[in-house]
Amino acid sequence: MSIFDLKRPKPTAARRDNKQGNKRRRPPQAAINPVLTNPAEAIDLLAKIFGCKDETETNSNVVSTVKTIKKEWYDFFMQLESLDFPHCSMLYKQAMELCNKLLNLEMVTSIFDKTVLGLGGQFSSGKSAFINAIAGLNDLLYVNQNPSTSIPAFVMKGPREEFLLSNTHGRDGIHVSRNQMQAISHDFHKQYDIGFSSFISSCIIQTPSYNLPDNIVLLDTPGYSKPDSEESTALSDRQLAMSHLRFADHLIWITTHENGDVSQYDIDFLEELSPATPVLFVVTHMDGIGATSRKRILSKIRETVLKMTIQCYGVTGYSSPDNKETDDANLIMRFIEEISLRKSDRKSDVNAIFEKLVTDINELLTSEIQAEIEKTAECREKIQNSSDVKSLMALSMMENYSSKRKEKLDIALAIFQEVTSSTQNAINYLIKAK
Repeated sequence: MSIFDLKRPKPTAARRDNKQGNKRRRPPQAAINPVLTNPAEAIDLLAKIFGCKDETETNSNVVSTVKTIKKEWYDFFMQLESLDFPHCSMLYKQAMELCNKLLNLEMVTSIFDKTVLGLGGQFSSGKSAFINAIAGLNDLLYVNQNPSTSIPAFVMKGPREEFLLSNTHGRDGIHVSRNQMQAISHDFHKQYDIGFSSFISSCIIQTPSYNLPDNIVLLDTPGYSKPDSEESTALSDRQLAMSHLRFADHLIWITTHENGDVSQYDIDFLEELSPATPVLFVVTHMDGIGATSRKRILSKIRETVLKMTIQCYGVTGYSSPDNKETDDANLIMRFIEEISLRKSDRKSDVNAIFEKLVTDINELLTSEIQAEIEKTAECREKIQNSSDVKSLMALSMMENYSSKRKEKLDIALAIFQEVTSSTQNAINYLIKAK
């Protein structure tokens, strides 16, 4: 469907009532977002997102470069896989993590030296409402998001209210209005049959009302569906959430009291994510629950969390409408104050991952090549001293195998040197640009 072929918004109940002459009184409604009712406004938003400008060429080139590097690493590991190279899968994951961090460096330049506090959890767990409350955003973040429309949002202090989008084609710094930002929601998808998650990679929200430490950036991530089936959407939601949260320096995990405990889906997700720092668990929707029930729920969740393989900072209940922890523990603000004292150094982080990856692969390649050299020499020595025909044939086959494997490892080493050179150049460019 063309973006200019937007269907007319569905008539509201108020319009239908007026046409039918129904004079009944209705409670006052919130102001209607014009982007959701006027197709021309919707087209303007889409034109901003898809529009091309000359200054975005550099960003697109960087994204293309990192994608090329990803392909080079993939080809290199396919070569190693064919040689039964040790720890191939683990090393490949490290290489992909490095590439993802390079993309993140390019796409979110304004938060490069800040500490990112990620908010994770399933859909409808209350992440956006929680951020609105603790950061003093006055419902700035749209709450009713769904998988087809939600995107990660970086929320931070700024001199004025500003909304910047990054699209999936490498263009960032796309300015939109508050109405346009809040229209990027399930309601837009419902009105026009167009979702945003496939072509908007992230957004940055700056506002002077942000009341957390200036060096803390909150990352509101899309939730994920319970993988009750093998549907690609559920798997994609989970993968996207995992990818976004890997960028965070610290993590608050949001769950609701309705679950009564941390779900097995959350446990599996968190243990795969394997955060490097202790996680704070916040149980939302706790307003209106008696003290006895709150204590039982929090106790059960603490018991479950302590059995997990990740580090836990603590577990607390929270009421977003009241903007307070339900048991006056003040654990959330203590957690935020502590992490605000730790400086994030993404340059060192990227360099450390790259250096470790290069060192590990180089040592393994050198060791494997040396082993084949020694095996070949040993076989040749045994061939010279053997007179048994069957032994000579077996030794000859072993010598041939070791010799050919050594040749392939030499080729892999040459490819590795090319890939590391390309990756180092990309790192140098991105870090210099900061």
